[in-house]
Amino acid sequence: MIFRSSNQLHLGALLTCLLLVWISYSDNSNHELLHWDDITYITTNPWVTDPSWSGISDLFTSFHLQNWHPFTWLSYIPDYYLCGNTASCYKLTNTGLHAVNAFLVYCLCWLMINTLIPDNQAHQSRVFIASIISASLFAVHPLHAESVIWAAERKDLLSSLFYLLSIIFYIRLHNGRDSCRADMPFLFFCFSLFSKPMAVSLPIVLLLLDVYPLQRFASRSSSQRFHICFIEKIHYYITALAVLAITIISQGVVKTVQPPVIDKINISISAVQHYLLAFFYPFTLSPFYPMEILNTVPQGYLYLSGFLGMLFIAGLVMTRQKVLLLVFTFFLIALLPVIGIIKVGEQAYADRYTYLPMTGFYLLTGYLAAEAIFRAGWYRVISISAIPLVILLLALHTHQYKDVWRSDLSLWDYVVSKYPHISTTAHQNLGNSYYELGNFHDAAIQYANAIELNKHKLSAYSNLALAYGKLGENEKSLDTYMTGITNNPENPLAYIQAGDYFYADRQYKRAFDYYKRSIEVETNYPYGLLRLGRLFIQLGDIKQSIRVLESVPADSPVDLEAKLLLAQAHSYHNKDIALGILTRLKKTYGYGYDGRIDKQIEQLE
Repeated sequence: MIFRSSNQLHLGALLTCLLLVWISYSDNSNHELLHWDDITYITTNPWVTDPSWSGISDLFTSFHLQNWHPFTWLSYIPDYYLCGNTASCYKLTNTGLHAVNAFLVYCLCWLMINTLIPDNQAHQSRVFIASIISASLFAVHPLHAESVIWAAERKDLLSSLFYLLSIIFYIRLHNGRDSCRADMPFLFFCFSLFSKPMAVSLPIVLLLLDVYPLQRFASRSSSQRFHICFIEKIHYYITALAVLAITIISQGVVKTVQPPVIDKINISISAVQHYLLAFFYPFTLSPFYPMEILNTVPQGYLYLSGFLGMLFIAGLVMTRQKVLLLVFTFFLIALLPVIGIIKVGEQAYADRYTYLPMTGFYLLTGYLAAEAIFRAGWYRVISISAIPLVILLLALHTHQYKDVWRSDLSLWDYVVSKYPHISTTAHQNLGNSYYELGNFHDAAIQYANAIELNKHKLSAYSNLALAYGKLGENEKSLDTYMTGITNNPENPLAYIQAGDYFYADRQYKRAFDYYKRSIEVETNYPYGLLRLGRLFIQLGDIKQSIRVLESVPADSPVDLEAKLLLAQAHSYHNKDIALGILTRLKKTYGYGYDGRIDKQIEQLE
């Protein structure tokens, strides 16, 4: 026995988790909130900055930035109240949540081993060693840096916390030795979904646990197995499907252009391969893995990797390696929602996606390490010496790697240095970082690099033109817009950007010509109609403005802006109509926007 009681063992484990997380993630006083989601998630999110009862109701029934995770929004409210824009405060909360999750990994490992092996006093110290090693690796592994140190990724931490609790209580409910309320696993499942919809995989994971290690299907009739599979978990399935539908709607997946099936397969195989390699060698990680890196990997190599992976899993099935099969199957099931089947975002894959799915690998590594420690001879000596050194090395590397998230500039400079002249997105975001700092010269260089890599990236033309404008090079600015049109003659946004240039310069006739051209390129192009409506208000042609703005499709991305302009146009002649439009907007868009609706209503009243 290492301590006198299990409670002392658990307290020691908790303190170890806190210490290791502190070593890995302390000293963030010089960090900033990133423009990459942090600011839009927190400091410009009215649900966070201006909380109210109606706002809390809306965050459960509305979307923000194409996301639905109400518990995550709620968790930012006290941080914002106490800390405002101080990034280290949000990151301190994240590190605390990560320490709790590490302790839950310890608890899960303890519970799993005791479920698989009858508990007795003789091997309790071995269970403790396995569990504490698992938790320690989870606490310090660099793969988790993205989820912990990036304030916007708190959703990973919260969702995983409740996900792990759900699994722990489910095992306790059905392992035949512990006891807990039957509704606790489902309650934590719901909390996990409210934090991040990725938790939709949990019902399948519970089925996996029913097979092994709980072995609930052994010596059961067909009707009993059916009850376990479907009747017992029907509320899990219904809830998961409902949240999955909400997520698909909120992220606009139906409207998003998806890559071909063969590309999705390549993405999925590459992601799995990367995650597995990064678990064993986490010293070449990146905050952003551009899609372009997939073009550097031969497709034959990817297919061979996928084939060998399937052979490996088949071999586990045939040889009945239940523990290894459990670990790999859990990994794939938990990863399934973000593996690339439904493509969202510009990244090929992301390390944050592994925060929960790779938990089984930490448990397995801890168990194997403990077995080595308790073996006689050199195994014991080497293990006792190497394991603390590995944990310390990972902790120190994580402490260094976390500073990549210090600021927008440090993050994107790191990505560009890792993938030079490969990613349009990386160069553009580095340019944005320089632009925010007032370094317009270096910003222009990065925007030009982005255009060189992808001449169809219209936002890069706009940003480059703005940078030239800040440098006083107006001719270059205009030439950039014209080059954008030359390279993208069938893209209406190119004409919008040129029109905006002339609108800002009060050359309304030329602005009108380019806005009109955008609609000719794409009939009823909503951005073109919006700009024309705004221009007609500026010119005093209210009737024409109303006619154009009323033709903006209601399901377009600019519906809110178009309706606000429409209300403004009506307000010149009929305030009642304008108030009616704004009232309907209030009901449609609710509390989760930037206050423009309320402000316009106040002006009219």
